[in-house]
Amino acid sequence: MISQNQRLIINYQTQLDANSQNGATLTNVAGTIRWFDGDGTTTNRKTFTGPLTNGTPGVLDNQDAHTVTVVIGQLAITKQVSVVAAALRCEGQLDYLVHVTNVSTNPAPRS
Repeated sequence: MISQNQRLIINYQTQLDANSQNGATLTNVAGTIRWFDGDGTTTNRKTFTGPLTNGTPGVLDNQDAHTVTVVIGQLAITKQVSVVAAALRCEGQLDYLVHVTNVSTNPAPRS
């Protein structure tokens, strides 16, 4: 139950599509179009409705909008291999050295 003068805050995590364009602006609108002044057992419970529009930024109501700009980092990956044994056989050993460099001004995600 949300009491009078209280509000519900929902936190969630999102992920960009693989084909998202760097610098694109994305707006998420979330809201409710129907709510009640009590639970299902409340006698004479009132129903309230409101439209879902552009999120009505700056207005305390049944909806909100949040806009973000897509920021995509660029990674450069190089791989170097060296033969440990003089002659490579089935039992031979190779050593790989992989370099990952963030070549953009944006931070790279950890995952």
